[in-house]
Amino acid sequence: MSNHEKRSKKSQLIRILLVFFFIYGGASYSLSIFEYTYFNLTGQALFGVSKTIDSITKDELIIEFNRCGGPLFGANSIETDNLNDPIVVRCGRFWPFYRYSMILPANGYIPGALINYPTQPPEVTAAKENFIQNTTLVNGAYMLLSLIVFTLTLLAIYHFFVRKDAEKGYKWAFQAFASSLLMAITYVGVMLFIDPVFSLGW
Repeated sequence: MSNHEKRSKKSQLIRILLVFFFIYGGASYSLSIFEYTYFNLTGQALFGVSKTIDSITKDELIIEFNRCGGPLFGANSIETDNLNDPIVVRCGRFWPFYRYSMILPANGYIPGALINYPTQPPEVTAAKENFIQNTTLVNGAYMLLSLIVFTLTLLAIYHFFVRKDAEKGYKWAFQAFASSLLMAITYVGVMLFIDPVFSLGW
């Protein structure tokens, strides 16, 4: 085998590995953003919860925070009607940081848990409504965007594995990966700007 053939096979192997890497990255980031925005918009855990706690003290909540390795947090586009109503909270934001979800009674110690207090001043109510409108708009837009980016990943899979077109498969895989990475970075940037507790819980 000539040196040219060896180099050709080596570059072909590297290209194939890159396609797999790009497809994995594109699918992982797009699906993780979809799952995370779904949580924020619905207050539900797409993959279920690890456990449910009906009553919890401040000290017990601290133990749960320590078990997570950081604060648990609630959905940022949902307001809970009453204190101590059950809500889904997360440990970790999204892949690769997300670990698990659980159900806890809503309380003021959980970052991002928006609770409707009967005695809250009108300006607080208005500020929360404005915050929820902003986060709902951002989460809804990025949920849609994540589905579009995931479609790019499916196109890469189709061209590479079904059509056996390595060139187009590589092109779509790279576009899917680059788009998913850009989507994740801009989502984090926007959320850091509009959500004061977004920097917590990683």
